[in-house]
Amino acid sequence: MNIKKLELQNIRSYEQQSIQFPEGTILIHGDNGAGKTSLVMGLFGGLFLSEIRNVGNNSFSLDEFVRRGGNKGTVELVFEVSGVEYEVEWELYTTSTPNDATLRSPEFDSPVSGITDVKKQIQDILGMDEEDFANSVYVKQGEVDRLIEASDRAEMIDGLLGLDKLDENIETMKMARRGAGRVQMRNEDQADGYRDDLQEDFDRDEAEFNAEITEIDNKIANVEADIDEVEQYINELKNAQARLENRIKNYEEIINQKESVETQINQKRTKRADEQQKIDACENRIDTLEGEISELETSIDEKAETVSHTVTPSDEADDALDEIQGKLQTAKIKQNDVENTLEQAQDELDERNKEISEAESQLKQLQQDRDELVEDIQQLEKQRERAEDKLQQARKRRNMQTTDYVPSLGSSSEITQETKEVVEQQKQKLDKRRTEVSTDLAEKGVTLSERENDLTSARKELNKAESNIKDINTQIEEKISEVRQAEQSVSEFQNEFESQRTAIIGQCNEIELELPTDKLQTIADENLPKRIEETNQELDEAGNRTATLEQQEAQLEEQLAEMRELAEKNLCPRCEQEVPDGHIERESTEIEEELNDVQNKIVNTRARRDNLDSKKSELLQARERLLDLIEFREETLEAARDKVSQLKDERSEFEDERDELETKTIEKQEEIESLEQEVSALDRQIETLQNTQESIQEEIEQGEKILEQFDRVSELRECVEDAESALEQKNEERSDIGTEIEEVKTEIDTLESDIDEQVDKVNSCKEKLNKITDRVSELEAEREVINEIISCYDNIAEKQSDVSDEQQAIQHHKETIESLNKQLTEHKNQKQKLNEKLGNEDKETLQKKLTQVRQKIDQRRQSKDYLQAERDELVDKRSMLKNRLESRQSLEEKVETYEAKAEWAKDVYDELEGIISVYESVKSDLREQYLAYINEYTHEIFKSIYQNSSYQRVIITETQNERTGAYDYDIQLLRDDDMTEDPSNASGGERALVNLALRAGIYKLIAELEGGDRGRLPPFILDEPTTFLDKNHVGELEEMLNCIRDWDVPQVFVISHDDALIHGADHKCEVTKDASNTSQVTMQTAGDD
Repeated sequence: MNIKKLELQNIRSYEQQSIQFPEGTILIHGDNGAGKTSLVMGLFGGLFLSEIRNVGNNSFSLDEFVRRGGNKGTVELVFEVSGVEYEVEWELYTTSTPNDATLRSPEFDSPVSGITDVKKQIQDILGMDEEDFANSVYVKQGEVDRLIEASDRAEMIDGLLGLDKLDENIETMKMARRGAGRVQMRNEDQADGYRDDLQEDFDRDEAEFNAEITEIDNKIANVEADIDEVEQYINELKNAQARLENRIKNYEEIINQKESVETQINQKRTKRADEQQKIDACENRIDTLEGEISELETSIDEKAETVSHTVTPSDEADDALDEIQGKLQTAKIKQNDVENTLEQAQDELDERNKEISEAESQLKQLQQDRDELVEDIQQLEKQRERAEDKLQQARKRRNMQTTDYVPSLGSSSEITQETKEVVEQQKQKLDKRRTEVSTDLAEKGVTLSERENDLTSARKELNKAESNIKDINTQIEEKISEVRQAEQSVSEFQNEFESQRTAIIGQCNEIELELPTDKLQTIADENLPKRIEETNQELDEAGNRTATLEQQEAQLEEQLAEMRELAEKNLCPRCEQEVPDGHIERESTEIEEELNDVQNKIVNTRARRDNLDSKKSELLQARERLLDLIEFREETLEAARDKVSQLKDERSEFEDERDELETKTIEKQEEIESLEQEVSALDRQIETLQNTQESIQEEIEQGEKILEQFDRVSELRECVEDAESALEQKNEERSDIGTEIEEVKTEIDTLESDIDEQVDKVNSCKEKLNKITDRVSELEAEREVINEIISCYDNIAEKQSDVSDEQQAIQHHKETIESLNKQLTEHKNQKQKLNEKLGNEDKETLQKKLTQVRQKIDQRRQSKDYLQAERDELVDKRSMLKNRLESRQSLEEKVETYEAKAEWAKDVYDELEGIISVYESVKSDLREQYLAYINEYTHEIFKSIYQNSSYQRVIITETQNERTGAYDYDIQLLRDDDMTEDPSNASGGERALVNLALRAGIYKLIAELEGGDRGRLPPFILDEPTTFLDKNHVGELEEMLNCIRDWDVPQVFVISHDDALIHGADHKCEVTKDASNTSQVTMQTAGDD
């Protein structure tokens, strides 16, 4: 990190100043009061405005930072971190205008505005807050015992070394562990509570409940069966009631019904006569159809005599037609065959004439081909020899590769072409294995993608929860800070209250008045007014007494004057008679004595009155101050206390919300851990499958190459065989051509003979065709007669169908008559029943029966109501038992659920316990490593700057408080007698050297922890490091600066009024003040005038 530029406007002693800071060691030099500290305050305030009090030994509020007389101050700081430039501007106001800040950088899309956002952004950029910055790189003026006596030394050093992050993680885990413990306890308490409810509320187990419910179900079933039986009997009675009511209601209608039945009987008899007439008509039509059928049968007999086939009955006619049709088809086929044979014979005759011409041309061509084959045979013999050589070489290569690929085959002499099947089987197995691996790999990939998506979602949710927790923690910290500030305010107000009260108590003691805190209002409203009233009365009395005495004084002065006047005449002042000598003098003396006495009393009375006036004024002042104190307590102190209470309540609400989020975070962390483990396992499986796939692919490729060698051998063998075959073929062709030449000659002779025979064959085919044509004509004529006979049979069948229809109609009419007879019988029976109804019972008898039925229905309804009440009671009891059973089952489920939750919380608690142990172990290991580096670097600096022999080195060790278990760093000096000594026993200069060495050593370790990234390493700031040092050790600081420079520190700022450090600096920043008390800065480089 480089601080490049600082601009101050109306800041402390600076009116308008711009300073460019180069790399290297910069000495900020100037007299005391010149403005060096204000310059450092500008550097520090440019980064962390809210912590200006950390600079030097002073403490300033923001408005005090503004130049006296100004209403606005500006600090602009340009710094570079890891090659990125940032410019921050702070605007400070002494008026009501709020302070503001702006941060700009090429890294930002837009400037960052607002003090809170700018502070947070700068902390993120630097990787440390103002406290870590001050503790790590800024050594304050006169800071002798900062690390030696610091009560927060462990916290400070751990924070500088980044170990506090582990503490934060440990604390987070502890909070989570406490949360898990609370969850476990709550769930165990819930489970115990529900378990107690089971024991207290239920006197039977689930099986007993089910048994009793089953028993009640059986009782309900029996009662419902009785109810059904009663309902069935009631329904039967109701039906009887309905019948009786209908009979009574319809008694008058029965006569009408009887007459209606008689009418229907007459109608049915008439309709039956009509149906009989229809039967007679159908029988007449049947006789006519049978005559027509007889005539058709005669026609068939006449036609049958004209054909050679049997045509009776109709089946024989159909068979005869089929036979004629077959014969006709066969004849036509023969006719067609003869025609084809004739055509073919003619074609063959033409072909033989053509062939004899071609044979003569072929003979000439064969003789030419024979000469060409002789030349081809010679060329093929040479090709065969070359192919045999290539085959031998390819076979040798194939055998070597096959033996390597399938070692079980033995030497190459065992390899044959049949071995290819073994290689192909091996490759097929590998192909199958590769397919399986690819399928498994694809499935794993899909699963991995799904799990990674789940993991990403879970992480987002976790990050969101953690962000919320962080925000809430920030809010809690802000609330804690606000509570502290409020409590500080309360404390300050309380101190101010007690201070004012103490001052009033001192005043009250002077006026002899006690001032208990709980009676301030009573004293202000009653006691002090009463005392003031008493004092007023005393003042009135003193005034009256003074007036009386002053009157006496006047009278005595008049008497004394008169006495002195009469004394000159030697007369008595009372009787104005002459008096003896010495009488007037005696009288005058008495008056003078009395006058002196009165005058003394007047003085005393006036003094008392003045005292009373003073007392009254003090009482009034005390009352006024007491009222101000009461007003301060009620309006300021109590308001501050109320604010503390309100802030604590708000903090408690945030903490509750944080606990819920932490529980959610624990659950989400477990889900993420599970997903990460699954993703890791899938990654390993995929990697294994990919390696297996690659290995299989290599083997497959090797097998394919071997199979290619087999194919190559086969191809070469085929080439040899093809060459031999071609050679053999050519020889055969040459032989064949010779044979063919002879055959062609023979063929020509044969063709000439065939042509003669073919002419005879054509003539024979023509004769056969004429005979077959005559036969086809005869068969077609006979087929026509048989078709006419079949048509007659079809007409007969139609007539017979009509006869059958008429017979069916007769049957239908008979069935209708039979149905009418049945209806007549039914009507007669109905009439008989109506007669019976009319003749057996009268209306009065039916009414009596109806009354009896109604009485039975009422009795059965009462029985049904009783049974339904019994069933409802059983149903209610069963419902109650089922509800009780469900309640018990619900409680048992809750017990199991809370026991499972408690067990889960216990597992989480144990897991967090292990994580905390890991964090603590890691922190201990890191602290041990860091301590070794701090000791080494501190000793390096201490050795270079300490010139005495009293102490050999500084030793820093880790200690642990056995009571609290807290860790701390113990700092000791190793004396020349190898004994250790506490640094607090050393001189101020020696303690200052120890502090410098420690701070420089820690700074170097921070530089090492940054990984040598000087782009992020902040500058090292030494403020008046020569304080408490003698001249010898002041000179050694230059050696220390050289040592620090060797660490590749980008910038070192040394603030000092001592000229001894000028030679050790690369640059000098001279700070002076002009006549207007304004600071000025001049930057010089070493070697410049």
